[in-house]
Amino acid sequence: MRTWILQRWLSYARVTLLIGLFLSPLIFLRTTIDVFNLVKISTLWIFGVFAVAIWAIWAAERGAWLPKLHLFWAAGAFLVAILLATVFSQDLGLSFLGLYHRYGGLLPFLLYAVIGLVIVGLYWERPDDLKEIPIAITGACLVMIPLVLWQATKIQCTAQGPFCIPWRDSNGQPPSFPVGTMGNSNFAGGFFALAAPLFLYVVLTAKNLAVKLLLAAGFILELLALWFTQTRGAFIAVGVSFVVAAFLYRDRLPRWLRLLALAATIAGAFVALIVFVHPGMKQAPGFFSKAGAYSPFRTGTFQDRSYYWITALRIFRHHPILGTGPDTYYANYPLFRLAKDGAKLGLTITDKPHNVFLEYASNSGILGLGTYLAMVGLALFYGYRRVRQLGGTTRILLVSFMSSLVAYLVNQFFSIDVPPLAVMGWVAVAGIAVLADPGAIRAREVIAAARAAQGPKGMKKKKRVPGTKAAPYGGTRVMRYGETRWLVHTATGILAVVLVVVGIRPFWADHLGHDGQVAQASQATVSAVSATYLHAASFLPLEPSYQSLAGAVFEGQAGAATDAAGKAQMFDLALGRYRAALKLQPENVFFVMNIARVYTTWGGSDPTKYTQAATWWEKAVAQDPTDWMVHNQYAIMLNAWANAVPNDAALRNKTITELQTVVRIRPDQTGSWVNLAKVYQSLGQTTEAKQAATTALDLDKTNADAKAILASATASSSATSTVTPTAGG
Repeated sequence: MRTWILQRWLSYARVTLLIGLFLSPLIFLRTTIDVFNLVKISTLWIFGVFAVAIWAIWAAERGAWLPKLHLFWAAGAFLVAILLATVFSQDLGLSFLGLYHRYGGLLPFLLYAVIGLVIVGLYWERPDDLKEIPIAITGACLVMIPLVLWQATKIQCTAQGPFCIPWRDSNGQPPSFPVGTMGNSNFAGGFFALAAPLFLYVVLTAKNLAVKLLLAAGFILELLALWFTQTRGAFIAVGVSFVVAAFLYRDRLPRWLRLLALAATIAGAFVALIVFVHPGMKQAPGFFSKAGAYSPFRTGTFQDRSYYWITALRIFRHHPILGTGPDTYYANYPLFRLAKDGAKLGLTITDKPHNVFLEYASNSGILGLGTYLAMVGLALFYGYRRVRQLGGTTRILLVSFMSSLVAYLVNQFFSIDVPPLAVMGWVAVAGIAVLADPGAIRAREVIAAARAAQGPKGMKKKKRVPGTKAAPYGGTRVMRYGETRWLVHTATGILAVVLVVVGIRPFWADHLGHDGQVAQASQATVSAVSATYLHAASFLPLEPSYQSLAGAVFEGQAGAATDAAGKAQMFDLALGRYRAALKLQPENVFFVMNIARVYTTWGGSDPTKYTQAATWWEKAVAQDPTDWMVHNQYAIMLNAWANAVPNDAALRNKTITELQTVVRIRPDQTGSWVNLAKVYQSLGQTTEAKQAATTALDLDKTNADAKAILASATASSSATSTVTPTAGG
C-alpha cells in the first residue's frame, strides 16, 4: 500500500486537478437554474478537494510537503484581508458564499487559493511537468472553439442535445455574439484571451511536426473564435499579453519581430486614445463614432462601465479600509450611483463594477486591493527576474504563465470574475511561483546538492526489510520511512468526502429550484411548487433566491384568487417568503420592492394596505434614490391609493410630487407626463394639466390620452374664462 501511494498518488492528484481545470470552462447543466457558473464552481470544488486530499495523503506518506515560498506570505496577506472584510461585512452570509450566479465570496477565494497551493505542491520538485496545465487548458479551448464558431453562424438548433440549446439573453433574444460554454460572450472571449499564451506554448513546444501544424491551425481558430465573441477587453488582453511575451523573450527574437511588437503597441495605444479620449475633437472620427452595435469599436457600453467604476470609487471613498464586504457591490450600487446612471439604466442594476481592481477596492478596501496588487506584482517581479536565467522550453513555460497572468489582469480590468476566469488567475500565479519563486528555487537547489553529495547514484538506497524486495518508489523523494499512516489517510479521506458532500449542497439546491420552475410551468399546484422551492431553500439556507421564488408563487395565486379570504391568505404567505429573503439580504432593493408590490396589489381589494405599501415604497426609494423606475412605481401606487380615497387632496399632491421627481429624472417618459396631467386635472389644476399634456404630445404626437386631457383642460379653461353678463337695471 505504501509503495502504491508513493509511486502513483502524485499522478492521481495531478490527473484529478487537471480534469477539474479542463472541465470548469466547459461544463454546464440545464437541470439547474444557474446553468453555468454554479455548475462550474461545483466542479472546481469537487475536483479541487479530491486533488488536495490525494496530494495530502501522498505528501504525508513521504514526509515532505511544501517549500517556503515568498509568495505564500503575499497570498496569505490577501486572504487575511478578504477574511477581515468578510467578518466586518454588511452581509456576512453573502460575503462568505458569494452572490448567486457570481460567487465572489470568501469561500470561493479560499477554493482558488487552495487550487493554487496544490499546484505548487504537485509540481515544485519537477517544474517542467507544469506543461500539463497548458495542455489541459488547450484541450478545453479545442472543445469550445467549434461551438463558438457554430454559434457565430446564428443558426439556431431545434433538437434537444448536449450542445443544442436555444440560447437567449436577458431580453429573451438570441445572444448577439457567441457565448460558447460560458453563458456570456464576454466570459467566452475572456477565457480565450487567458488561454491564448498557454495554447501558444503548447504549439511551440510540440515535438511532432504534424501535431504542431494541427495545433497551430487550432490556435488560429481560437483567435478567430475570440474575434467572433467581440469582447473588446479580451482583444486588448491578448494584444498586451503577446507584447509582454515578446518583451520577456526579446533576446531570442529576431529584430523585425521586436519592431513589429513595438509598432503594434504604439498603434494600439493610438487607437485607444482616439476612440476613448479623441483629444481636440468633440467626438471620435466617423469610423469610430459611427460604429454600430456589432462593431469592435462600439463605445455605447463604455459609458455604462464608467458609471459602474465611478460608483465603485464612491463606495471605496466611504469604506476605505475594509470595504463593504465581498460581493456586496450590488447592494451599495443603487445608493451610490450617479444621477444620470439612475436616469439611463433604471432598475438595470449591475452586480459587479466590471473591474476586479475596483471590485476589490469597494468590497475589501485598501487592505484587499493593496494585498492583491502586492501578490500579483510580486509574482510578475519574480518571474521577470528569473526568466532570463532559464532556457529551452522551461523559459517558454514561464513566459506563458506570466503572459497569461497579464492577460487576466488586463481582461479583468473590463470584466467580471466568474469561476473559470478567477481560477485562471490563481493558476497563473501558482505556475510562476513554481518556476520563479526564490523559495522554490532554493528548495530545489538544496535537494540537488543533497543528491550530489551522495555520489553519482544520487539518493542513498532505502533500507530493506529482511525477506522482502526493495520498494521501487519511482524516483519519489521520500523523507519518512516506517508504517503506512493509516490514521492520517483515513481522516483525510473522510474530511474530503464531507467537504464534497457539503460543497455540492448549493448545486443540489439549485437543481431542486429548477424542479420547482418545471413544476410551475407545468401548472402544478401552488402547494407542490412552493414546497419544492422551500425544499431548495432548506439545502442552502443562506440563499434568498428560493425564498423569493416561493413568494412569487403565492403572490401569483393571490392575484388569481376571487374571494377576499383566499387573497389575504396568499398575500400573507407571499409576504412571509419575501420577508425571509429580505432578512438574508437586507440591502437588496428588489426584495424591498417585492414586499411593496404585494401591499400595493393587496390595496386594490383592501385600501387599508396602502399605508404599508407606502412605507415599503419609501424604503425602496431611499435605497435607490436616483432610479426613475422606482419613483414611478411609487407614484403609481400613490395614485391608486388616491383613487381609493378620492377626497384626500394630500394624497393627490404627494402623487404629483413623486411624478414630478420621475419626469425630472427622465423627462422623455411620455407615460409619466400623461399620468401627471391626469392628476393635475383631477385636482382642477387645468393650467398645469395643459402644460403636462403638451409636453407629452411633444414627445409623442399620437398619444390619445394626452390629446384628450389637453382638449378637456382647454375646454375647462375657456369655460372658466368666459364672463356671463348680468342683467342691468
